Amino acid sequence: MKKIVLVASFVVLLIATVSVTTASSAPSALYAPKTPTVKGIPTQCFILSPYIDKLWLSFNPDGTINGYDEVEGVPCYPAPILGLASKTKWILFTDFKTAEGCYELGMIIINYPNLDGTAYLTSNGWDVYGPISVQLVPCTAELQTGKPIASAKEQKQITPTYRCFTLAPYIDELHLDSFAKGMINGEDVVEGSVCYPAPIFGGYSNKKIVFVMDYKTNPSCYELGMAIIDRPALTGILWRTTDGIDMIGPTDVSLVPCPG
Repeated sequence: MKKIVLVASFVVLLIATVSVTTASSAPSALYAPKTPTVKGIPTQCFILSPYIDKLWLSFNPDGTINGYDEVEGVPCYPAPILGLASKTKWILFTDFKTAEGCYELGMIIINYPNLDGTAYLTSNGWDVYGPISVQLVPCTAELQTGKPIASAKEQKQITPTYRCFTLAPYIDELHLDSFAKGMINGEDVVEGSVCYPAPIFGGYSNKKIVFVMDYKTNPSCYELGMAIIDRPALTGILWRTTDGIDMIGPTDVSLVPCPG
């Protein structure tokens, strides 16, 4: 019963003031070469303890984060990172390579300045592994022995109870659920496109919704898209990347309930 109430509250808050707009004929993942708006070269390095992942991060003036997660010799990597920073929290989304034994998408929520936090992993946007306790430590610390986070094996089976939204002006259908208070999971669907389906992870507060779409690896597609949506207007911006270094955006977007 708590699960149903949580999802219902999440959906009511989402649709409170939204107005209908017309979507374009293009999916958001479709790659269109442009000069990057932000070219943040990651210079800050952290180890994601207790794992052996090295996170290279760039903190941009607008609060966005970009970078990549690397573990040498493991097929899940390198993994582009997009994220958002506030005065007290960082939220990082990691797009692992599609390979046997690897998760597709990770979400890491870090408390600042202590740099401790929790991580969640998914292969499809629905089945979730977490929360996992993590700590960011400077890469100058001694590298631990162990495994990368992308190869963790456990996950919860979650029965989807989602609502559908279009990411206007695109044709993406976002099937959004809430697997825990303040958390979003789901799937981005565009039938007939090689870039989809794309797992979704994110979070929400009273003022913001932040989530990413992990597009399929294909030369026609971006690797990762991050939407930052204001509430209650449900309008915001979209950033996209192929490597975690060059960011394309911001592009104006809004969430619109699917017809019917």
